[in-house]
Amino acid sequence: MIKVFDRSVFGHEASRQLAILCQGRWSAADYSIEFRTLVATCEWNEPALTARFLEGLFGEIKEEILAHDPPSCLDQLVELAIRLDKRFELRCHA
Repeated sequence: MIKVFDRSVFGHEASRQLAILCQGRWSAADYSIEFRTLVATCEWNEPALTARFLEGLFGEIKEEILAHDPPSCLDQLVELAIRLDKRFELRCHA
């Protein structure tokens, strides 16, 4: 009965979803939440997670990060992506 109601993903399925996850129309904050939810059940190392998070970011945000020295720590990369996303959002509404 648990399988019917349990919508969480684990192991290989979480890794598969993580490998194709992209920011799309989500905010960077929402993307990071979904990313970290999948990461919780994967066994990827920090460099792989950082590279995958960066790869899944929206083009403008990714380009801005790559134009400088991107953080090698996932937490710092997530914080930077969220800041840049908010900045781009403010520009669009100005």
